Amino acid sequence: FNLFDKVVFLHRGHVVYSGMVDDLEHHVHSTGELLGVDVPRFSVLPELLLEMVDKAAADGRDAELIQDTNAPDDKSFHSLSLNKADRPEFANGPYTEAMILTKRSMTVLLKTPELFTVKLGLSLQFGLILGTIFYDLDDDEKGVRDLAGGLAFLVAFVLYNALESIPIFASEKEIFRREYSRGAYRASSYVWASTVVFIPAMILNTILFSTPFYFLVGLDNDAGEFFFLMLVLFLTMMLGHCFAVWISSVIDDPLASNSAGSAILSMAFLLSGFFIVREDIPPWWIWAHYLSCFKYPQDSLLINSLNDSQLEQFNLANTNRWVGVGVSVFMIVLLRLLFYRQLITKNAGLRE
Repeated sequence: FNLFDKVVFLHRGHVVYSGMVDDLEHHVHSTGELLGVDVPRFSVLPELLLEMVDKAAADGRDAELIQDTNAPDDKSFHSLSLNKADRPEFANGPYTEAMILTKRSMTVLLKTPELFTVKLGLSLQFGLILGTIFYDLDDDEKGVRDLAGGLAFLVAFVLYNALESIPIFASEKEIFRREYSRGAYRASSYVWASTVVFIPAMILNTILFSTPFYFLVGLDNDAGEFFFLMLVLFLTMMLGHCFAVWISSVIDDPLASNSAGSAILSMAFLLSGFFIVREDIPPWWIWAHYLSCFKYPQDSLLINSLNDSQLEQFNLANTNRWVGVGVSVFMIVLLRLLFYRQLITKNAGLRE
């Protein structure tokens, strides 16, 4: 106890002592005189003060201690807690909050390097397996059809694998609510940090599973097409992560949110245009086709990998491959905004 320079003693949320440790003995004697309690010569001062406060509370005199023990040089915690107008809304600025949260999240991720290494290894293994399954495809109609299936499966793997983010946010919910309610940081700073911290890992995973797949399948040795494929898969991974975190914020139970997320992704995959062409989708379901998070990455990858004559069977001839990229970015931003809105709505009463 004597290693501290300054201490604060609270009673039911009110300050009964705030000051230097060296001044505590004098304060204890003053409190003893006020309450009519003898202070033993050899006693543990912190415990004795708490006993005096408990006795005063039992006698209904604890208000006297609170009034008489405000620190002379500083505003007491009690007075600040009562005056909401004088209390700062948040402890730091938005930039400082985002940096602190990003650093903390990165530290948490690096505490389990074996898990991070395993995930990278699995990504490389998946790329090799998928590449050997669709190895050296021909440039004929059968090869085009097989390539379309491989690209669709690649997108599906990335999006379904992103559902692992659901338990990650589920474990952070209570921490966020507690810290947000105390003004530790803004919801916007939390959303920003939770987005940025996963980007390096996503980039590494994208490189490891897309590189072997691209060259084993036998796609063109074109640097632009290769990096475009990696860009689309990275955005798809980010899109899946944003969707998983949003659905976890809407549904509190991790198992229920995982089931709901799987069901929504399955319907989106079914209506993406791969299993049922757009012209055959019933008109009352066509809206789901255009909202499908599978459609735009699949279309961009097909346009990137095939020529116009080959794209005619997918109704994508003369279509710009960057359209899918733009829509994917829009979906990512929209899901982040929905996630932010959900945090604000669900925790609205905590800041009052």
